[in-house]
This record gives sequence, structure tokens and C-alpha cells, in this order.
Amino acid sequence: TVSATEDLGAKAADMAAMLVHDYGLRAFQYALIDGEHGSLGKYGVFDSTARPVATSDMFGIGSTSKMFATAAAKA
Repeated sequence: TVSATEDLGAKAADMAAMLVHDYGLRAFQYALIDGEHGSLGKYGVFDSTARPVATSDMFGIGSTSKMFATAAAKA
């Protein structure tokens, strides 16, 4: 059987792929917590050399309120 953590991770990976492919995002990292279960992940390429995102990569934080408002509106 699939654990809740594995299920959360699979859903997050699917959403990450959709955001990169359908919305033109280049890359991002995420951390999701659902009660006692969590999932960490990364997706895409970090720079113009097409180097895959590493867990040690740092991203600048921009205006995140728009992203949360959009996600809430689409939910």
C-alpha cells in the first residue's frame, strides 16, 4: 500500500511537473506538511545551462502573496 507521505509526495511531484510544463516556470523547490506527513521536492532546471535543481540551490524570494492568492482562488 501507499503511505500518506508517499501519496503527498506523488501529488506534489505531479503538480510541480504541471507548473513547469504548463505555466513556464523554470524551477522551484517545495516543502509540504499535511499534519504529521511531509514531502520535500525540487523540479526543473536552475539556470541557463539546464543544470537540474539541487537541494542546496538557493532561490531569491519575491512577492509570494500573489502566488498564495492565486492558489487559493484556484482551489
